[in-house]
Amino acid sequence: MDFFAVLGGASAKIYDDIIDNNIPMNGTILESLKGIQWISLTAISLNNFNLTFILYLFCILNCFANPDAFVIPYEHALLILYPFFFIWNFPTASFFSFKDIFFLMMVVGTAIVEPILHKYVPYTEGSAEKFLLRFCSAIMTFALLMIGKEIDISSSIITFIIYSLTYTIVSAGFQGYAFKNGIINDTN
Repeated sequence: MDFFAVLGGASAKIYDDIIDNNIPMNGTILESLKGIQWISLTAISLNNFNLTFILYLFCILNCFANPDAFVIPYEHALLILYPFFFIWNFPTASFFSFKDIFFLMMVVGTAIVEPILHKYVPYTEGSAEKFLLRFCSAIMTFALLMIGKEIDISSSIITFIIYSLTYTIVSAGFQGYAFKNGIINDTN
């Protein structure tokens, strides 16, 4: 499942960066990225109610917290279709342990920190500041993954961390590339 978590995190962020930054792209590539995302989400979600719950909760929170998120039909479709996994996966539901909840909150916390920091450290898309912020976030998420594996947190949380880590690494790479090559310069 780690393979699909990596593939899903990478495809989601590549698609997001293409769309969010209006990068001209072949329609087949965009549809392929959507397909990879759906396949990856299906692969990691099947027979894993807890991961389905985490991913959906994260999407719902992001939808409400970020008014620019989930504005295109593809993103809305995720919010509508993904709950069907709840029904399918319900027999696999289990209680989260305290350490699972703690690690989940730490990963979510790294995602929440950026908007707060943006108020104090303004940055633009493709800036050194945004690259460093995403790079630091990737390092923190990687550290959480290593610690989580060491203390044996649930596989659902590990898969979520891998998905999040890959998403963040791709984001940091894009920001670094954009900064180095000056391809994006807006006030995002």
